[in-house]
Amino acid sequence: MENQPESFKKKSLLRRLKMPLVELEDYYRRKRHFDRNKEIRHIALRRAYNKFFIPLLGIVRTLQKKKYQVISDKRIRTGKAKIYACTHAGSTDISVVNEALKDHCYWFWGDIGEYYRKIDGLLVWLNGAVLIDTHDKQDRWNARNTAIKVLKKGGNILIFPEGSWNITENKPVMHLYTGAVEMAIESGADIIPVGIEIYGNTFYINIGRNISSSNMVLDSKHEYTEELRSAMATLKWEIWEQQGQSSRAALPDNITELWQEHIRKMCDEVNFPIEEVYRTMYAYKPDLELKQVKKELASLVPCSENAFLFNKRNHD
Repeated sequence: MENQPESFKKKSLLRRLKMPLVELEDYYRRKRHFDRNKEIRHIALRRAYNKFFIPLLGIVRTLQKKKYQVISDKRIRTGKAKIYACTHAGSTDISVVNEALKDHCYWFWGDIGEYYRKIDGLLVWLNGAVLIDTHDKQDRWNARNTAIKVLKKGGNILIFPEGSWNITENKPVMHLYTGAVEMAIESGADIIPVGIEIYGNTFYINIGRNISSSNMVLDSKHEYTEELRSAMATLKWEIWEQQGQSSRAALPDNITELWQEHIRKMCDEVNFPIEEVYRTMYAYKPDLELKQVKKELASLVPCSENAFLFNKRNHD
């Protein structure tokens, strides 16, 4: 996976400020690759900064007129590094959930964008972040290894293993990337599942019990990842139970259109194309196969040879 070391020439701050964003992102991607073997430093200082960072996140959230409520916190203090594996509800959930967790966490951040040009990026850099260009295979590998080094040094990681916002209509938790489990196994960290749901302007956060990686083996990472997904789904279900039930008749007739409009609005607010949301989802093979079958059926011309496919009894 790892390429041979390459030369890298650092550029001055003034030069970086003048770079087009695309060129700047490429510069830092190459820098991350060049620095991939560097030791992780200053975790203690970042923990100290956390005392200022968490209240700052609260101020930003208040200005955005958003609230949060922790409905349950089942964490056990074990002294181990922690990987907070959270469900992904939208663009601002990372800051809200970090505020709710209180713990110092490095952000595993795939939506780099304007990180290098805004004050937000500076504040997150001071806190600590593992940046990843999700388009680049080598950068994904470097980010994984950087996160493992953070965990081995006793730092915590905040990650969204779904890889993208959950904009599906009927999946409590989408299929997960195996990275969180892999990092836990290779570092000895605990995994703490976190369920997040949004109602209006309020984030409801449900923090689960530690999942120990002590007896896990990499060969079974897919099975452990499914267990993690199940734990995350249970946490979201508990939030739904607290909110109470409503009848289907109480829902508006155009609920699907309203949901789609909500997604479009959320994407527009942060300049994040809907195509990018779909691209960063985990490519679950059975789902891809079903999508291909539906695509082919949509273009199928009925005839005597394929009439059985349109027989309702075959689909009951």
